[in-house]
Amino acid sequence: MRKKIEAILLGGHVRRYHSTPVIHNQTVGHHTFGVASFLVLMGVSNHSLLVHALWHDLAEAHVGDLPAPIKRRLRQVAHHNNLPDSVKQEEDTYLNHVGLKLPELTEEEHRYLKLADCFDGMLHCIYERMMGNQTVSKIYWKFRMYAGELNPIGRSADIFMELSEMWRSADGRE
Repeated sequence: MRKKIEAILLGGHVRRYHSTPVIHNQTVGHHTFGVASFLVLMGVSNHSLLVHALWHDLAEAHVGDLPAPIKRRLRQVAHHNNLPDSVKQEEDTYLNHVGLKLPELTEEEHRYLKLADCFDGMLHCIYERMMGNQTVSKIYWKFRMYAGELNPIGRSADIFMELSEMWRSADGRE
């Protein structure tokens, strides 16, 4: 039990966006709250999804917070060469070591988790922009692109549109 509790403690304090200047540091703990909240707003808050929302980034205390473009590139190289995803393997090994096994998700549940993850990223960029940070535009547009590729429908489409409106307002284009 101690390993689980320590992993939760350490994982929640990992700083995100370490490679981009930000006004307000976001931690994995802040991000976890956002992801879980967006899942609830989308109406898809089953137990497995909430466990993933809470624990999906805890391994970053062990492997670090790799920027999303690097993770995607490493996964593409691994897939192209018929190799396993070494980042995911390392994260899974750490979570298993501390006893925090993530439940299996369906493809649809995984899509909602990724949408919630992107929505939290978009919202953090909106907050940064409202505070005057001019460096987050590129990050916002990447999150928006990733979310759009996940084809938000229903409540998730409503959230996507609202976040887009909030960005226009924060960016001074309202």
